[in-house]
Amino acid sequence: MKVIAYKPHCNSFGEIQSRIHEVEVDLWRHYYVPTLELIRSDPEHFERIMREPLLMPVEPAYIKIGIHPVVLRQLMAAQWESARRSAEVPEIRETEIPYQADGIAVVAGEELAAAVRRTSRTGRLR
Repeated sequence: MKVIAYKPHCNSFGEIQSRIHEVEVDLWRHYYVPTLELIRSDPEHFERIMREPLLMPVEPAYIKIGIHPVVLRQLMAAQWESARRSAEVPEIRETEIPYQADGIAVVAGEELAAAVRRTSRTGRLR
C-alpha cells in the first residue's frame, strides 16, 4: 500500500519523495509490531522461531502464531520494508507452516478447531 503524504513546506521533489518513503516504512512498522511483540513475549519460543519455522501457542486465544525466521530477523533489525519484501519469496510459503504473504502464520489451536467443527455440525458454537 502506498500513501502519498503532501507536505507543503517541502521545497524540493527529493524531499517530498523522502517524506513519502518515511510514511510507507512507518506503515509497515505499525503492521508488524503487534505480532512481533506477541512473539517476543515468550523468550523460549522467540529464540526457537529466530532459528526455525515454528508456531507459538497463544493459549487464551486458542491459536498458534509464527513469523518466518527470515522475516523475524529483519523485523528485529527494524527493517520493516525488507521484511515485507522477504515474505513475498515463494520458499517462505513452501513450508508445512501456512505462512501468508506477510511472513506471518496464524493457525487455530486444537480446541478452537474442535469448536469450529462442532459448530459446522450443529450450527451453534459450544
